[in-house]
Amino acid sequence: VNLEYDRERIDDFGRTLAYAYIDGRMLNEALIEAGLTRAETRFPFRADRKKRFKELEEIARRERRGIWSTK
Repeated sequence: VNLEYDRERIDDFGRTLAYAYIDGRMLNEALIEAGLTRAETRFPFRADRKKRFKELEEIARRERRGIWSTK
C-alpha cells in the first residue's frame, strides 16, 4: 500500500487524509467505480480528483453498480 497526500495530511479529528494505492490502483477510485461509495466532493481537495470521482460515480449510477443497483 502506498499513500499520496493532498492539501491536508491530518484532519481536525486526528485522522490521516490520503489516497491509498494498492498495486498501483487508487482505492478511492476503485470503490466509487464499483458503486460501493458515493463521491464525496464537499471537502477541500484537488479539483481534478473531484472531477474524476464525480465521473466514476456517474458511470456506476448509469451501470447500476453497487449502491446504485436498486435506484
